[in-house]
Amino acid sequence: MNLDSKDEGQNRLDTLEARCRLCEQLLQQSIREQQKINAELRCLYSLDEIEKRRRPLARMLQEIVDRIPSAWQYPEITCARISYESLSVQTSNFVQSEWSQKVDIRALDERLGAVEVYYTELRPTIDEGPFLARERRLLESLAARIGDLGERERDQTRHRAQIARLLAEHESERRSVSRDLHDALGQLLAGLRMESCLLRSKLEGAIPDSLEALEIARREEAIIEQLQGAVRNLMSFLQPTIVVEKGLAAALESLIRDYQRYRDIQFESVVELEDDLLDESRAIALYRIIQECLTNIVRHSKASRVCIRCAREGAALILEIFDNGIGYDSASQSVVDGRGLPGIRERVKLLNGSISITSAVARGTGVHIEVPISNASRRSMGL
Repeated sequence: MNLDSKDEGQNRLDTLEARCRLCEQLLQQSIREQQKINAELRCLYSLDEIEKRRRPLARMLQEIVDRIPSAWQYPEITCARISYESLSVQTSNFVQSEWSQKVDIRALDERLGAVEVYYTELRPTIDEGPFLARERRLLESLAARIGDLGERERDQTRHRAQIARLLAEHESERRSVSRDLHDALGQLLAGLRMESCLLRSKLEGAIPDSLEALEIARREEAIIEQLQGAVRNLMSFLQPTIVVEKGLAAALESLIRDYQRYRDIQFESVVELEDDLLDESRAIALYRIIQECLTNIVRHSKASRVCIRCAREGAALILEIFDNGIGYDSASQSVVDGRGLPGIRERVKLLNGSISITSAVARGTGVHIEVPISNASRRSMGL
């Protein structure tokens, strides 16, 4: 092989190697580009996961801001901050710098806050300083989603406030009806019983022909006594004064005894609560929740055994109610609505608590409720 042929072969080899290097560079660039796109998509998809968990808005915003750096071109030098109305959350490495992107959070043409991204070090200029143009679009998408999230939170807050107001009005109306029962029907029954007792005492000393009338008077007296008991039970249902007078623990024990007295159901209960654990409004709200749960069991479950546990665990009050009844298909919305469960859930939300209900056909139902008992959560109720 002559010298020219060797040179030509070497040139071809050099050209091939150069093309291979170029292809490798393009491949690496393509891989980095795909990784960048995947990181942006993960950031957007994570918003759906965060929303599904239904946590307080401040916590959701913190989870969102912590995911932002991974979606930017240089995550190791990226920090971020989200401000929304009175809330402000940021990454642990947050520092403001001259290299930034910022997009306002808006809802119904009202500015509610902003999403900000900063680089802590200078990087080469690309589309928008050291930032990519599509990073701006990603930031705009995040701001729009946060605006929607905040607006939904506003709607839920307004809804909870309306429900709390309606429940307060309902409780006030119950107290009014209870007072009317006590003042009117209670006094009439008391007077009627006195008259019946007087009649019986006179008949007992009368002639033998009055024996039948005496028996009638005794039956009337028994009926009046039953009516008085029914009125007392109704007044207790309408206005649980026992909660205020003796505390939540005593009220729950009395409530459970009342249900067990008139139903063929075995109740097993463990109630371990301090008297001053909850303020009056929250104690009555929890009493109503348990009352509704037991009413559901009596009406629908066909259970023979019910287990109730109500106790403090750390900064939370735990309520657990289990029955061995017929259960139901938890996927059936008509059954759920028909058993008053939405109302129970609303009451728990108003206490800033959480509730989980498990049930299956022929396998009974379990209710687990956790309610915070810290001073901060008491003030946040506003009941």
